[in-house]
Amino acid sequence: ALAEPGRAQRLADAGATNVLISLHGHRAELSDRLTGTPGGFEGTLRGIDRALDAGLQLALCHVICEGNHEHLVPYASFVTRRWRGHELDLVFTLAIPTFRVRDDPGLMPPLSEIGPELRAALRRFLPARTDLDPPRGIWALFGPARRHRARVIAHCGLPMCVLGERAAYHDEWHDTDAAAAQAEMVHPPVCAGCTLRPRCSGLWRIYVERFGDDGLAPVGAGEAVGDARDPCYRAPPRPPRPDRTAKCTSR
Repeated sequence: ALAEPGRAQRLADAGATNVLISLHGHRAELSDRLTGTPGGFEGTLRGIDRALDAGLQLALCHVICEGNHEHLVPYASFVTRRWRGHELDLVFTLAIPTFRVRDDPGLMPPLSEIGPELRAALRRFLPARTDLDPPRGIWALFGPARRHRARVIAHCGLPMCVLGERAAYHDEWHDTDAAAAQAEMVHPPVCAGCTLRPRCSGLWRIYVERFGDDGLAPVGAGEAVGDARDPCYRAPPRPPRPDRTAKCTSR
């Protein structure tokens, strides 16, 4: 709808500040097939451009499913190139078991296949909720991609351990209280000793019934977590108490 000339500006003039727009592929053929909307990809790109031109803060929602999980890296590259110079957020989530997914659980790919691709894709972005938040005036020092932030949302069935060294990109990494598990979300027995367990909302029951604990990588006591390639993000997850600020000790 934002592709309609003037609509994005009218929303901004009326007081809108933020928009969340779904974009599930980096090519027209892929995106239109996933959404079942011929021509939808090009229209969505025009709408995104007009939202940015109107000064709206943009977040792109990317639902990871069987049809696109092998394209996460080219998708990330497309976003950073296509909106070079613009500030935006990228929100990743796993296809949840409602509607089509409940009828066809095969739309949920195994986490063992998602993990490597998603970790590589996240490298192109800053964590959306990082303590290392450089002032906007020095964004240029980090390159155009560093104007873009990414996060994996909580309660989507994609646990922190799957992100490995990119765990800081997950919402639940930053929560100070244990995540309240939904009725249809569970933790397999392998999660019992994981140090991330107290704040992890778990996996969808329908996923566990299909794949078991495939793709999980529980973190043992004393085991390093965080980004091993960037010491600024290596601080352990905050313990379940408020007002604790992670420190960056890199040189």
